[in-house]
Amino acid sequence: MPPEGDDSAPQSLPLATDGVPESAPAAAPAEEASTDAAAAQPSADSADPVDPIDAAEPAETGDAGETGETGDTGDTGDTGDTAEPAGAAARPAQEDCGPQLRKLYPALFSNPPKPIKLRIQADIQARSPGLFTKPQLSAFLRRYTGSHAYLNALVKATHRYDLDGAPGDELSDEHRVAATEELARRRANTQARIALENEQRANRATLLREFEANTLPAAEFATSRNVPEGELDPLLARARKEALEPPPAPAFNRD
Repeated sequence: MPPEGDDSAPQSLPLATDGVPESAPAAAPAEEASTDAAAAQPSADSADPVDPIDAAEPAETGDAGETGETGDTGDTGDTGDTAEPAGAAARPAQEDCGPQLRKLYPALFSNPPKPIKLRIQADIQARSPGLFTKPQLSAFLRRYTGSHAYLNALVKATHRYDLDGAPGDELSDEHRVAATEELARRRANTQARIALENEQRANRATLLREFEANTLPAAEFATSRNVPEGELDPLLARARKEALEPPPAPAFNRD
């Protein structure tokens, strides 16, 4: 039997796929995306939306645009009763409208990202009538305002920007704090995931060393280590592969 404290048991040796899942970002007061979308967010009852926490990058965590986290996605000001134009309704509801928005409004939707004006969804529909459905805009803005780059922009900026890239309202402390907290939460999740992956890798290496030094048949060895027999070979194969690889690089801090 393994010595006390031996962490090569199944619970310490999960397969690589058993990582720490990134939890969904905590939503800040929601503000803009479509009213329905905002209502779905945990903090959507807050009257003053907080900029969502992450957007310009492909949504890493499915963070809600500005509705979900920091309140910048869409358009709570819109009643949502207006019928969608026929052409827009015919298009797939979730078709990505990001490329077209970047062409139409490069001053706002360009890199590096800028904090977008609240209720920007209503402005887009007024300036580009019939081009986008509300679900399309809400989905894009959730991704856009949930990205790491967008959250960093919220932390550093002082104003929000309109479709022409002109500064407008001041960025509220509430939204800035929400973005800061979300970035910290993501950073902690990343560090926890990396720590778990490194621990699992070390456990697999220990299992391989003990297996190569032991004289028991594989089935008995697996039993002695509390590893399901069917998982032993995949774990050993992975440990051998990892032994030939360089050690994992430290996590890159994107802030």
